[in-house]
Amino acid sequence: MNYWIIVESYHNRNEDAIHKFQYLGVDLDKFKKKKFSNEDILITYVTKLMKFSDIRKVVNDNLINLPNTFNYSFKLIKCIQTQILKNLDEIEWINAKPILNKLETFMDKKTNLQLLNAPIKVNTNDYNIIKKSFNIN
Repeated sequence: MNYWIIVESYHNRNEDAIHKFQYLGVDLDKFKKKKFSNEDILITYVTKLMKFSDIRKVVNDNLINLPNTFNYSFKLIKCIQTQILKNLDEIEWINAKPILNKLETFMDKKTNLQLLNAPIKVNTNDYNIIKKSFNIN
């Protein structure tokens, strides 16, 4: 199992929520380079707001057609199937900056530049730091 920080716009994250987090649209080029596997954990970072909003699990890493009911802000045609593990109400979203500054993954690196290359794989220790901020045991 791997742990990943995924980056989504506010609009696209809300599209996922409307669809009960059952699917995650994927950029095919990024997916080929950084492929998720079944049981991987995905932590959603919402751009511009710089907040963590939810944690999901990959339940099927096979690419399928994105349902046509999605209205992402850019064209995606494929998706993977996911399951929500923890979804915070928007007023509870977690300020990511103090957490990102504690993570080994981002030590001595420019965090914003790293996030541009998302998804970002994080180690177990980093995941545990993030998980604690979500009040998950």
